[in-house]
Amino acid sequence: MTRRAGLRGLSAAVLAVAIFAAHPRALLAAPKILGPNKCSSCHDHEKQGAWSAKDTHAKALQQLEDKKAAGYAKAIGLADPYDLKGTCVSCHATIFNGDANSGVSCESCHGPGSDYVQPHQEKGAYAKALTLGMFDTRGNLPVWAKMCVDCHLLKDAKLIAAGDTSGADFDVGTSSQKIMHWV
Repeated sequence: MTRRAGLRGLSAAVLAVAIFAAHPRALLAAPKILGPNKCSSCHDHEKQGAWSAKDTHAKALQQLEDKKAAGYAKAIGLADPYDLKGTCVSCHATIFNGDANSGVSCESCHGPGSDYVQPHQEKGAYAKALTLGMFDTRGNLPVWAKMCVDCHLLKDAKLIAAGDTSGADFDVGTSSQKIMHWV
């Protein structure tokens, strides 16, 4: 090994250590979605329970079973509305265990919970959970409004032309009042 090659190898190692020191999560596996049962096993409070039982978000996956769904999927170049890389699933499902297993659930809006679920259960640990990947949605209108708009306002002209609702009449302020599920 030449001295130059040895220095390049050393430089790469130093760079990797520097990156890890600055961003320790950079070298770790991406957080995983645990599924709504993991959240609902603790969030059994009246407001959370009522939301998950009644809100159409929890039932969004069922819309992919509608006979129109296949036509929408075809219009945007998908053979199957359940294609995990497709836009149908990105708005209508929570993907965990390698499949679209649930409608829009807790982790769709709060982020994959594998890293923050344990600390999140501790009283007063909201800030810590945020450092572990939980999305900062509490009282943060720009963050959660963007999440709502990203799915409820369609930008795909082919999908709209196929007959899916454009969302032009979607009002994030009015609609969000239906899902305020925290105390």
